[in-house]
Amino acid sequence: KTLRNDAEVRIVFHNNDVDQLEYYVDQNLDTYDYYVVIPHFSIDDETQMRVAKVLRRIPNRKFLMLDYYNRFMEGQFGAVCQDMLKDPESGLSEAVEDLKRSKCFNLVTLPESRYGALTQVSIMRFCERNGIQLRLMDSFPQTVEDGEVYFLQTGRLSNSLAEFDEILRKNNKKIGKDVGLISYNDVPLNAVVLGGLTTISTDFEKMGVTAAEMILSGKMAKVHNDFRMTRRATF
Repeated sequence: KTLRNDAEVRIVFHNNDVDQLEYYVDQNLDTYDYYVVIPHFSIDDETQMRVAKVLRRIPNRKFLMLDYYNRFMEGQFGAVCQDMLKDPESGLSEAVEDLKRSKCFNLVTLPESRYGALTQVSIMRFCERNGIQLRLMDSFPQTVEDGEVYFLQTGRLSNSLAEFDEILRKNNKKIGKDVGLISYNDVPLNAVVLGGLTTISTDFEKMGVTAAEMILSGKMAKVHNDFRMTRRATF
């Protein structure tokens, strides 16, 4: 939207497949003025080093990385990213007094959460610093108690939210009143899910605007994208 009619844009999907990313880069190295890549892949060192090797084929002056920063990349390229080791603590701090009054903060990290191990570090640090009882789990329990807050980490909106809603009904609990729920990453649908899902999230719209402004100006820089809590009905 920010680029208006000043640029022609082609979008391709690597589908979290390094081979697919490598194919696109190899086939289009001399095709475009700028290459904007969202490098969501497995976070193990071997995969990340392979991704960095592919991305280094793109000249720094033409390269812009969004959302996740590959730690093996060096150079004067552009980047607009979140910091998953620090941002969750920052987002939760916006409601620290309410969370201190909670009976327990339950961190639910579902298997499909690619960055769960990273964000968990930040959340554990937040709870330790503020004296908040923390419980780690990989699924929602069947019994919930008044005063508890649940934090959901998942790669996408999934059936787990509907399952949690059903658990609350069986326990005669009202979300946002008896039990709280917060989720990671905000998307437009969150405004209506469960009456309005509270999130902590990087500002994806701001990320796109900043990236477009770099392209329009031709000036690459590394920027930490804004991160915040959006409070809705669930907490």
